[in-house]
Amino acid sequence: MKSRKIIWIVTILMSLIGAIVVLRLRSQGSNSSDARRSTKVSVTVTKVGRGRVVRKVEATGTLEGINETDIISETSGKVTKINAEVETYLLANSSVAEVENDLQEIAVEAARANSEKADADLKRVKSLLSQNAVSETQLENAEVGSKAALSQLKLAQKNYDNTLLKTPIAGRLAQKFVVIGQMITPGTKVATVVDDSRMKLKVGIPENFVSYVNRNTMVQVESDALPNHTFDGRVKTIALKADPQTRTFQVEIDLPNDHDRSLKSGMSAKTEIISPGDEGSLVIPVAALIESSGNNPSVYVVDDSMASLRYVNLGAKNDSLVEVVSGISLNDLVVVFGQQNINDGTKVRYALEN
Repeated sequence: MKSRKIIWIVTILMSLIGAIVVLRLRSQGSNSSDARRSTKVSVTVTKVGRGRVVRKVEATGTLEGINETDIISETSGKVTKINAEVETYLLANSSVAEVENDLQEIAVEAARANSEKADADLKRVKSLLSQNAVSETQLENAEVGSKAALSQLKLAQKNYDNTLLKTPIAGRLAQKFVVIGQMITPGTKVATVVDDSRMKLKVGIPENFVSYVNRNTMVQVESDALPNHTFDGRVKTIALKADPQTRTFQVEIDLPNDHDRSLKSGMSAKTEIISPGDEGSLVIPVAALIESSGNNPSVYVVDDSMASLRYVNLGAKNDSLVEVVSGISLNDLVVVFGQQNINDGTKVRYALEN
């Protein structure tokens, strides 16, 4: 009986001790939590101000000659002459190659003779009509005959001209696709002629950057094929409609070639289009951005010693500053250092960045 009483007393004492320990731990935890809640996290802030963000748009495209054309055959026959080789400079209407044309030449001679005879007949009928020796109907027939003969001559001449495969523009023979003895038909590509005295670079600018690009803006163009060369160019045209597939606007840059014609049609090239931006834009340091590479960039704004998360819409950006279109206001205090230590609603102690 005495032994049971002792055990009972010990059990009660142990329970009391345990309860006291638990109460003390809870009290310590509460005090620790209160201490944490009352502790302010140190951050560095800066004021939202106004400034200018130089806008840079990088783009890559393919070079073309200022004027290029493919010579396409409009006749059938065997190639009998090649009049120019690749890199030859050609004047407009120069013949690059010829197709057998003996029959066409004979047809031109016959049509010319027929046209000359029809013209002579018309002249004679007009003379006779003045003497009342022929009727008005005979004059009309003579006029119709003269016109028909002239049309036949023009057709024969065109058929002959089609055998002379000419370039409609001046430039250098860039590619040749036929050889002597080859049979060609209408639609056969014979050659490509490129005027490479000047070049044009066509690049696609994303829709959110196209407003930064202005006509006549001077740019520099580089190509990996010519690592030691830089070419000065000028924005010539900006498309008024986006490509529905890429959602980009085509921008054409005009640039002179050097005296060695180093730039070639088909080369890839890159450029950086720079726009000065607006002096009165709201700007903040890039360091203030959170998730700057994501779809929802944000910043922490400090108000009454509390950090609040704000989502922002951004404009132009460079290495140090970014333009803010909406989400914050002039003179707001944004955190530029210490963001990793705070959350939305965290109490902070802040120092203003110099």
